Amino acid sequence: MGDKKNEAVALLKAIVFILAGVILLLRPSLTLRAAAMVFGAGVLAYGIFTAVSQLMARDEKQPAALTAGLIAVVAGVVVLLAPQLVVGLFPVLAGILVILGGVKRCTDALVARSDGDRGWPLGMLLAVVCIVLGVLVILNPFGTAVNVVQLIGIAGIYYGVTALVRLLR
Repeated sequence: MGDKKNEAVALLKAIVFILAGVILLLRPSLTLRAAAMVFGAGVLAYGIFTAVSQLMARDEKQPAALTAGLIAVVAGVVVLLAPQLVVGLFPVLAGILVILGGVKRCTDALVARSDGDRGWPLGMLLAVVCIVLGVLVILNPFGTAVNVVQLIGIAGIYYGVTALVRLLR
């Protein structure tokens, strides 16, 4: 009986992965906005809870906690009113990190060249590719986020289909 229950759970998981993957693949913008809205609502709730608890505190009021709560309220409202702001911000930060990594790889390649390492051109090429990709991400952050969500959707579909194939053998 345990095997049938495990198979049913595995089948349900596979179907959920396929459906979620299709939604992520076909509606990435909607998915990103929904995730940003959930994030915004969470930040808003945290801010309200923190600010109210500090205002109601009788003993030790902490001005820094009250300030953090009020900032979280404002941030939550901003995210709820403009979720695309958050969706675009994360890829920009990722792009900056990729560019910084590329710059580091450039310096590593130059050091390798000065040390006589014959593999330095490949290192330099990969460093330049990182920098270019980082710039592209910064220039089109929302498009980058959409593409990442679509790739996650494809991975979900793949996982679900392969799980189904294993179950049906």
